[in-house]
Amino acid sequence: MAQPLPQDLPEIFNASVKSLEIKLAYSKVLEIEQDANSEQDLVRARVIGYLIREGPSMRASEYVAEEVISCENREQLYKIGEMFIHHFIRAFKRIRRYVPTPSCNSSCSSFEPEKEQIRDIPCKNLFRNAKETALLRDGNQCLVTGRYDFEKEYPNKRTRLTHTKCTYIFPPSINMNISGANDNKCEYGTSFWAIMKCFGYEDIPKKLMGDGIHTLDNVMTLSLDMHAFFNSLFVWFEAVDGEENMYNIVAVHPGCLHDCEANPTTFTIQNPKYPLPNPEYLRIHAACCRVAQLSGATEYIENTCNYLDDIGVMSQDGSSAHALMFALQPLAQK
Repeated sequence: MAQPLPQDLPEIFNASVKSLEIKLAYSKVLEIEQDANSEQDLVRARVIGYLIREGPSMRASEYVAEEVISCENREQLYKIGEMFIHHFIRAFKRIRRYVPTPSCNSSCSSFEPEKEQIRDIPCKNLFRNAKETALLRDGNQCLVTGRYDFEKEYPNKRTRLTHTKCTYIFPPSINMNISGANDNKCEYGTSFWAIMKCFGYEDIPKKLMGDGIHTLDNVMTLSLDMHAFFNSLFVWFEAVDGEENMYNIVAVHPGCLHDCEANPTTFTIQNPKYPLPNPEYLRIHAACCRVAQLSGATEYIENTCNYLDDIGVMSQDGSSAHALMFALQPLAQK
């Protein structure tokens, strides 16, 4: 699904008060895309460009543009792309083995003050199983396929059944080991939440840090397949304009949606005390999916992780240096 960056920006950016800055930044990104000498740099450039185009909010696009303009050379631009791969895309994408250990400093300095504020928010990191409440809200069914949970009550013997998973929109791993200001192990999570604040989402970190990550509007009941597709950034939900809680279910391959009961689908609820999946959270996840797929970051991450699995040890000739840096980047202290 990876695609070169389109030459022109959508007209929607003309409405931004920083439209000139966005256009200037995008032109710089197009240049480094053309000049990229490796797959790594190509993906880095496209991540930046597609974040400008597909960001979850206008403020997100403006922020990325500001970061691009602040760079003095190509190397700094590529580092920004790398930062977004590790602290935005990898935060949402579940990685089989090489999950970032939460002890990383970002190469991007503009949100350092935000990270210090975020660390002061208490985070108990106590896991709360939200599956039972989500199942109750969702009628014991997968929200995409409509199949009933095998272990719960269902209408009759002809009912289609499945095993379900409690699927988080913002995964609990984002909050791993976030604690006090003197704890270096909190850098990975605080960098992600700092990006959210720079994207214009001031309240989301406060709502979802600590036990808040397990709140009902951050979870969905999905079948095992849909759970895996959603967590791998292969399936996402895009809101239908003008329709409350109605979403187009989008996938990288039509085969992912063969069991889809209805598309678009509408989330409904019987009891108002149980909030539905948060539209804002789903919009941010969808933006991450689009950026990851269009830029080639998803395939790039998977290929690198597979390579690390296969080689076992680093090559003496230096050919595996990039893969090693990929694995260690979240641990780097700058």
